[in-house]
Amino acid sequence: MKRVAEAGLTTYLMFGATRVIGSASLRKVLVISWSALLWAVVPITPAYAAGAVCDGPRADKLAAYKFVPGKAIDVAIEKPLAKVQGKSARGLKIMVNPERGNCIACHRVSAILTELDLKKSETPQKYGTHGTLGPSLDGIAGRYTIGELRAILVDAQAAFPEADTIMPPYYLAGKFVRAFQTCKDRAILSARDIEDVLAYLSKLK
Repeated sequence: MKRVAEAGLTTYLMFGATRVIGSASLRKVLVISWSALLWAVVPITPAYAAGAVCDGPRADKLAAYKFVPGKAIDVAIEKPLAKVQGKSARGLKIMVNPERGNCIACHRVSAILTELDLKKSETPQKYGTHGTLGPSLDGIAGRYTIGELRAILVDAQAAFPEADTIMPPYYLAGKFVRAFQTCKDRAILSARDIEDVLAYLSKLK
């Protein structure tokens, strides 16, 4: 509890400071510093960034895949992970769900600033608070091939080995640090989930 309280105080002070500092670059430095400190203070894991629910298979049940050379990045996975074709509507729900993909926690996606609520389809729900820690996903299908996007979702560190990315590997199991008990030996997403998210990302051209 003490560490959580310290994290809360740090959050209050850091965000208060960003409001009074005029320089955008200084504000960015403070926010990054706060993020690093919070990571050290609060028990957290890459799986937490994508939500505490890991619905993917265990390590021995992962679908086989093979990295091949990519064009925009070093690697790609050309063969789909699932036998069923991905559905973009389902992929969207995974991306905005804080307990699943939670992509908008770090990435801006202009196309989904306003979408339907996940629980009540008839109720409009604005997803207007998009993160800026990662690059915008606007036009991402024009920057990467589907195979490259699949590799990024499966294991972002393999896709960007020199970037020191904090994006969680969505289709690896048993490699998380300080993971929730439910995520220690499971992938965050299933093979079908990956293909569903890809179906939505493929529309962002």
